[in-house]
Amino acid sequence: VWNTRERFAGVSTGETVQDFMNRQSPDHSLRYPGVVRAMALGKDGNIAVAADDPDSGKVGLIYHLDTVNAPGKLAVQARTNTPITAVAISPSSNYISVIDENGDFYFVNTVDKKGFIAFAKLHQKVHDIAFWGNYPVVLQDNRLAIVDYKNGSVWSEVAERFDKCAVSGDSIYCSGDGYFSVISAQTGKISKRYAFKDGVFAVVDVEKAEVSGDLADRCM
Repeated sequence: VWNTRERFAGVSTGETVQDFMNRQSPDHSLRYPGVVRAMALGKDGNIAVAADDPDSGKVGLIYHLDTVNAPGKLAVQARTNTPITAVAISPSSNYISVIDENGDFYFVNTVDKKGFIAFAKLHQKVHDIAFWGNYPVVLQDNRLAIVDYKNGSVWSEVAERFDKCAVSGDSIYCSGDGYFSVISAQTGKISKRYAFKDGVFAVVDVEKAEVSGDLADRCM
């Protein structure tokens, strides 16, 4: 782990990021004896790690690493028993969610350490995960689901097929089927939709599901 904010003052003109990182000594270093499958960086130096430990035969281990208060300790949270392909950590660092190779969704609280809050309850394979506050945002085959972090039930959903989603503030941004959609996390509904077609960027009327001709603008 490097504190790059302080170190970037020493970067040389024309130096690549990789060369710069290669000549740095990490602020914290921790060697894991097994295989790290996925990582996610949270706020304030908190990291979620998914790994396997071949020596013990344990697969799908979920760890929480606090690089500020406990830089040398990987705190194990739970185990899926199947290899993990993706991991996400909430802004509060109190919750970690993962996807395993079967597309099952697992969700754990890092504070009370009582094991999984929810797993394999969503009835569809999960392709991508993120967090809106403490709420996991789960991308499935034919819908986007916002999961209630208190009990693991689906709090809100959008019955659309998306390829990729990201969260910022109170909005969820998703792409798929030639559209870019903005979803209000508070209402769980699409608030804005955009389309690209024949070199034209157009605003789509959400209610009518058609391109608004007056707002169409050619891309630069």
